[in-house]
Amino acid sequence: MKKTAAVLAAFLTLSCGSDPAGGGMEDSDYFPHGMASYWDYERNGTVGDQFVAHGSRLTTVTGLAETGGSDLVELTTAGTDTIFTDTLQIVTPLGGVSAFRIDGYGVWSYTDTLMTDSLQLARFPLTEGDTWAASPDVAAEVVSMEETVTVPDGTFENVLHISTTEVDTLGNQTVDDYWYAPGVGLVSHGKIMQNGPLVLYELSEDLAGHLTF
Repeated sequence: MKKTAAVLAAFLTLSCGSDPAGGGMEDSDYFPHGMASYWDYERNGTVGDQFVAHGSRLTTVTGLAETGGSDLVELTTAGTDTIFTDTLQIVTPLGGVSAFRIDGYGVWSYTDTLMTDSLQLARFPLTEGDTWAASPDVAAEVVSMEETVTVPDGTFENVLHISTTEVDTLGNQTVDDYWYAPGVGLVSHGKIMQNGPLVLYELSEDLAGHLTF
């Protein structure tokens, strides 16, 4: 599963980092991923002149493990997108299994459970304005730790906003913005790919329901 459809995974039982938003919070509180937790997202976006409408993605924690001082999370995703063109409606399935790793230094995502690649999507301790190389081609930044975000699942405060930027060899720039609420996890995700002023792809995912442990 590509990182654009992924949720940062971690454990509620971890207590690494400082107190990012006050009130006894820890960095790991933004990433609760107990076994059988799930997150249901509404998806909307554009691909060129095609419109993706009423898509949905359900991501569930299906595996937990601890090894070498790191905690590993297996996520299983299923869902569909409906792509509308001038003449067609195309239903595209979404699905796959991905992996995440969390330790005292941050959170890493992997596109599959073989864990042959990685992207550091959070660095602990979380600090507003902090920047780091998420991978050789991706830059990351903590934009804010105090935002308020409203999605179909409700309104969330003290939201962590992380942004990543990647520029490929064709000059396409892809920006992913992630918003995490304490005790909930990822509540919103926005993605845009551009080549100069031309928007090639745009996606938004907003939390419609969840259960976390």
